[in-house]
Amino acid sequence: MKHILLFLFLLLSLGVFGQRLVEPCIRYGCHYNSASLFGTTGSLLFEGASSSIHPDIINGYPSVRVDSLGGYFTFISDFLLEHPHALFLIVYQLEGDSIGEQGLWSILHGSRSRGLSSTDILDGSRRLRYNYNSVSGVNVTTNYVSLRPVADTSSIAAADTFYICKTDSMLFRGKLAEFMVIDTAFSDRERQVWQSYLSLKYGVTISQGDYLNSSGDTLWHYSGNEAYSLGVGGIGRDSILSLSQNFSRIYGDSVKISLHNYISQVHQTVDSPFSEGDYIFWGHNGGSVEVGNEYYYLVDSYYHLYRRQWKVRPYLHSAKSLDISLRAGALPFTFWQAGLSDIRLFVSTDSGFSSYETHIYTPSFIEGHEVIFSDINIASGIEQAYYFTFGYSSEVLSGQSGGSSSGGTTGGNSSDNPALEVFTRASYLPNPVIDNLYVHYTLTRDAMIWFSVHTNSGIPVCQTPVEHRSTGENQTLIPMSNLITGTYIVYIHVDDMILQQTVIKQ
Repeated sequence: MKHILLFLFLLLSLGVFGQRLVEPCIRYGCHYNSASLFGTTGSLLFEGASSSIHPDIINGYPSVRVDSLGGYFTFISDFLLEHPHALFLIVYQLEGDSIGEQGLWSILHGSRSRGLSSTDILDGSRRLRYNYNSVSGVNVTTNYVSLRPVADTSSIAAADTFYICKTDSMLFRGKLAEFMVIDTAFSDRERQVWQSYLSLKYGVTISQGDYLNSSGDTLWHYSGNEAYSLGVGGIGRDSILSLSQNFSRIYGDSVKISLHNYISQVHQTVDSPFSEGDYIFWGHNGGSVEVGNEYYYLVDSYYHLYRRQWKVRPYLHSAKSLDISLRAGALPFTFWQAGLSDIRLFVSTDSGFSSYETHIYTPSFIEGHEVIFSDINIASGIEQAYYFTFGYSSEVLSGQSGGSSSGGTTGGNSSDNPALEVFTRASYLPNPVIDNLYVHYTLTRDAMIWFSVHTNSGIPVCQTPVEHRSTGENQTLIPMSNLITGTYIVYIHVDDMILQQTVIKQ
């Protein structure tokens, strides 16, 4: 039965792509360390001050950056004179945090022009628009444009004039990586192949979209991975698309994933250990990049895991090892007052990170503000999904806590802890406690406050919700009736600071 299904799948694939994948008639890209675009007719002419354009990179690939002085590329082509429709694809990155580009591209076709910008997407009544999302950061647009036939195609003057980084008088600001045009008939699936290729290559997440390889096979299904589709990326090798990608960082994510020993690469290279057709996809759930309040018992200790979690989908001919780096500057290490060497990587075949399915990795090395985990094995095949995230043990968090309090016995509180300037005049009653512990305190300013209770060995046993408390007198009730007799440590969390208090339970 499996052989029959495989045969039917092959027939379907041949039906989708019975011929070679449709290719662009016009295609321009960048070279490393060169401030220009290269492609169909060689290097493009740049209209503007040479000081306004600079070489740059996007996800390890070359790009050009046009700054505030402005300017644009232009070229002439007759490819579209006899074609009523064309698909335009472009990869760009907006300058800074802007969400509205100006003058992305335009074409003078006969006596009329078409263009794409914030204020003028396309004109004419017949138009189709695909995946146009003007968001901060890297974007990939694919736009299907209707073109009126040119009356006299024999005239040189009838040729189309293309402008990249310009629409009318509006000029683009930011980075430009690739520009291509497809003028022959194509299917929706073929359009999605090119969309997938460009998005994967430059670390762009397709909004609620699937990712396809050059054969038209869907490798990342949005419907099947919806919970992890708020940041999708991947690496792999697909020669038909000229893709050879050994590392990637999704735009806006703090994680970089690479094949083992490629994590330190800055530029992508054509050399790759991937076999032809190998892909590894991943996506995250959009959770905040901070430690959650939930506790997980793994191996022999309790851990706090990050709210952002990632899912990995491999399509491999043989097992591969990955390296994963975490950009420390994007993570709230100071929230827990813990060092970079204390963070752990958790990899599991279970999305709930159960104890039996989870492996814990320590940092292999630290480079500046990046923590790097090396040689993480990913099995071959397409059946197994993996999940990973980061976190700290409760012992590390408890051991690194500082703080103070008044009214009762304290433990490990430092008089110079800045939390003392916010959390003042605290009392913990009754102490010893039988049922409920009432904490009365005065805040010198508004703050986010929550309490967690741990045993002397650091095991967490209860916690209160995180609450925004106002300046002045406040009270929090901590239920302790279900705890056994003994000595406990109450941790007081004041924004990104921590205090502690010893309490006896009778």
